[in-house]
Amino acid sequence: MLHILLLGFILSHLMVHSIFAQSTVQRTKVLDAGTITGSVRLKDNPTAYEPMEITKDSKYCGKSKPSPRLIVGKNNGIQNAIVYLQDFTALEKINENFKVTLDQKKCEYVPHIMIVPHGAQLDIVNSDPILHNVHAYETQDAPKSLFNIAQPIKGQRTAIKRSLLEKPGIIEATCDAGHPWMSAYIMVASHSYYTITDKNGEYKLENVPPGN
Repeated sequence: MLHILLLGFILSHLMVHSIFAQSTVQRTKVLDAGTITGSVRLKDNPTAYEPMEITKDSKYCGKSKPSPRLIVGKNNGIQNAIVYLQDFTALEKINENFKVTLDQKKCEYVPHIMIVPHGAQLDIVNSDPILHNVHAYETQDAPKSLFNIAQPIKGQRTAIKRSLLEKPGIIEATCDAGHPWMSAYIMVASHSYYTITDKNGEYKLENVPPGN
């Protein structure tokens, strides 16, 4: 089943592009594989969101940040929607040495969205010379705190336990150090048949096995 997740509407946020690296998985050769292409478009005219006000550390962070809630391109194409195969058994092996990094730059999470394999090594980095506090929540059911990390030092790096990324689903990260505009979303995926729409809302899933 092909599933399109518009996190911009479900979670009141949209997110920037990040997908699996080529070295992440080792796929079994698929016979009669196909390619799924399409686009995600907004039916009505897009709503303009006001810039997000900076309420702390404005000398470094600036006075405002553009809202990432809805990014619409050509022909009302929605950028940064997650498209993936649902109810799918992967014919692949995850690279256990794969690592991903969530950075904090200029008081924003970079990238704003990440798609990572379950059990991957996630590192959190603070590239800012101010205190950040990364608080991550599991969002599938009732919000559940997964980790809460203070990073007061520029260049500080914290490795997250792999066991916290074993359950497929969405993890939301905020900043508890007085920066409520900061947000990131981590899609923990059980396979690599995930992608994110481009600036015009278009997507492509390649090497897809036969099925519904």
